[in-house]
Amino acid sequence: MSEIRQYNFQKIAENFVSQRVLADAIDSTPGYVNQLLTGHRGIGEKAARKIEAKLKLTYLALDDEAIDKK
Repeated sequence: MSEIRQYNFQKIAENFVSQRVLADAIDSTPGYVNQLLTGHRGIGEKAARKIEAKLKLTYLALDDEAIDKK
């Protein structure tokens, strides 16, 4: 699951002009976003649901294997 979440988060991040803008959107820091994007920190259940809520994504969107096909 962690690989799917990381991949989907990377795809979502491509829609943002910078990691700082994405961090602001999810009420986080650019350093934290960078750790999530590079895999140095996994996206756990609580973090995944927070990201989905902040970005107004559907529930479990980060767990969807086909997020880049939407």
